This record gives sequence, C-alpha cells and structure tokens, in this order.
Amino acid sequence: MATFDFYVDQKCSVWERVQFEVEADTIEEAKKKAIKLFQQGEYDDGGDVETMYDTMEFMDLKDNNGNPTLELYYHDNLITDNKNDY
Repeated sequence: MATFDFYVDQKCSVWERVQFEVEADTIEEAKKKAIKLFQQGEYDDGGDVETMYDTMEFMDLKDNNGNPTLELYYHDNLITDNKNDY
C-alpha cells in the first residue's frame, strides 16, 4: 500500500515582547515617555523582539473575519479548509 504526505497550515495568534529604552532623569519621566511612545506606536527602536510561544493560541474563524484558520494541503495544493465547517 502506498503512503501519501499531507500537511495542515494553522493560523495562530501569539504575543511578542519588544524591548526598548527610554532616556530620562527619573522613572516617572521615563514612564511618561514610554506611554507616549506606546500610544504613538513608536516604541520599536530596533531592540530585541522575543516571540512568546507559550502564549500561542489557534485562531477561530470568528477571530479571522470568517476566513480559514486551518488548511489541508497535498504537495502545496490546497485540498480543503475549515471555512465550511461553520
């Protein structure tokens, strides 16, 4: 009997930790600067980014605007997905 190799792509969400520095005279001033950078989306200064794999969760269709979150493939050809499961 022959064997055939398949794979499933799964869409997930995961948190990342972005390290950045703020120069200030006091921690209070640094916090204010950090909040301002955070609110403006300007906190990524090229520092380390750590993917926090222990926070990974599989996405549901509802969380992906009804788009598939699971896809079944055979030799890079999409066979089916979970969009029709709901």
